[in-house]
Amino acid sequence: MISGDYGPGYLYGNVKTHKQGNPLRPIISQCPTPKYQLAKKLNTILTPYVPNRHCVSSSAEYLERIKDVRGEGVIASMDVESLFTNVPVDESIDILADKIYREETNAELNIPEHALRTLPAICTKRAPFTTHRGHMYLQKDGVAMGSSLCVLFANFYMGVVEERVFSQLECPVTYFRNIDDTFVKATSTEAIENLIRTFEDNSILHFTLENSVDNSLTFLDVLISSTKEGFQTTVYTKPTNLGMCLNGESECPARYRASTISAFVCRGFSHCSSWIDTHKELERAAQTEKTRSLIMRNNPAPCDNEPLKKTIEVYSYQCLVQGCHGKYIGMTTTKLSKGISCHVQQGALRNHALQRHNIQISRAGIVDNTNIIGSTPDSRRLQILEALLIHNEKPAYNTTQEMFFLPSFRPTNARN
Repeated sequence: MISGDYGPGYLYGNVKTHKQGNPLRPIISQCPTPKYQLAKKLNTILTPYVPNRHCVSSSAEYLERIKDVRGEGVIASMDVESLFTNVPVDESIDILADKIYREETNAELNIPEHALRTLPAICTKRAPFTTHRGHMYLQKDGVAMGSSLCVLFANFYMGVVEERVFSQLECPVTYFRNIDDTFVKATSTEAIENLIRTFEDNSILHFTLENSVDNSLTFLDVLISSTKEGFQTTVYTKPTNLGMCLNGESECPARYRASTISAFVCRGFSHCSSWIDTHKELERAAQTEKTRSLIMRNNPAPCDNEPLKKTIEVYSYQCLVQGCHGKYIGMTTTKLSKGISCHVQQGALRNHALQRHNIQISRAGIVDNTNIIGSTPDSRRLQILEALLIHNEKPAYNTTQEMFFLPSFRPTNARN
């Protein structure tokens, strides 16, 4: 039985700012659908059966695998045109079932074959979605970004095609693929072009080829230069990258800002093969407007004791109208300043001012009458602290009655 609040998926698009004409990347979000959790479970079950000999899942894995490659050759990048929407779902399911149930080398799967064939089809070809105009559609074939199975189907189909191709041709000196982007190092450009023709003959896919310029090529977020001694690498940023990232003045936990800086620094050290390139990347990151603001905001300094900038706090508000003893106790895991902004727009403080005093509450009024009354370094204990203070002080504004269970609570069966 399906229970809960479900609905169809919805189609939206992300603009590809780095491509000419700024086309949209279509995405179908399956989060609201009852098939979303099923797709996630299938992805976990079926991932071990995906051929992954030539796959790299990240820049770090890619850099690790090319660091010992030596010798002369030509480098290039192969890209599949619209891989996700061109994956043949029925054919992929047939091949997947054959691998699981008929190849002795694979581990047995405790799922009937007819169920394995039906469930992935339900999650891909029978998943309705709506558009911005409200019309509802079904995707007849292919997989869409936004589904938990899209990467699995794409990797599986590409892995099967690679097995076909490399049974006919010798695998290039270096061949690594990240979903639909492939890095190749071969003896000549003609060998790579022949490889693409063989791929197209053994699949329904079409490929584009990007040759290196001065023995340099971009793959993922890495700029690679090929030499006789091996590869030299550094960080690659697209020309459309404006350096926008988390603002140093944003109202968010400090660990988010710290992790943003850490990402820039770690990428500089992991992607650059020389100290000169590492230094250049750190200098580049530090000169980005937003990054510079982040670094200035996160440098070692005495703790800021300004109440509005504190986080993980319990606070109290006393009604600003003279003679009114109304009081409210609340908590916030973000900056207190952000919590106050929310109260100006909606909630108990705004409702009390309008209904009891017929006035519009202001931000300044809330700030002047708000005090921090408790704090804890553990955000998980914040609700408990708030509940205890509400119980002791019994503020008039806190009228909502909700059942709150401690983590150790174990419900027992009621007896008549």
